[in-house]
Amino acid sequence: MNDSSVSYLAYGSNLASARLRAYIDGSDAASAYGHHEPCEDTSATPALGAHWIRGRLVFAGRSDRWGGGVATVDLSATSERFFAVEYQLSRMQFGHLVRHESPTNTADVDWSALLDAGRCAVGEGSHGMVARPDGHRGFLVTTPRLPGPTSPPPAYVATMRAGLLAWLPELEADDYLRRLVDGCEREQGAP
Repeated sequence: MNDSSVSYLAYGSNLASARLRAYIDGSDAASAYGHHEPCEDTSATPALGAHWIRGRLVFAGRSDRWGGGVATVDLSATSERFFAVEYQLSRMQFGHLVRHESPTNTADVDWSALLDAGRCAVGEGSHGMVARPDGHRGFLVTTPRLPGPTSPPPAYVATMRAGLLAWLPELEADDYLRRLVDGCEREQGAP
């Protein structure tokens, strides 16, 4: 890594490298990932490794693209862990990804604040915060205030599964996803 690169921690649909590349290379409306403008920098985005990170992954909000809840994390829930893949992106690619993670992300990444405080706001809504989990060099895009739980659509879970299978045995990947989806459904049904 160098000053012009960023360690990006993906934990939702971007676990699948093909999904991440749709943000970088661009994709048309008919693709599985919907329309995305390409980044000016379409260089490689190598996966550097995978990690279990302290925090709680939840499905929340509503994505028009996916038609249901999407993954976000609560980094304050340190008694739990979620799975993330670390990719090396250029700063340009990372900024492009952050702006396109949510339609409300209108601010550029404040690198001074991010490097000093470990977090910065980039928008008002879903996925409007960039943060560094404790003990990691990488950054992820998350939601500053978690909305209520919302079940993820099957296509979203399948995309996460495809990414997990590059790193975990099938039974472990399926058990992880089942626990996440079941937990979301329990929370939705709780009075």
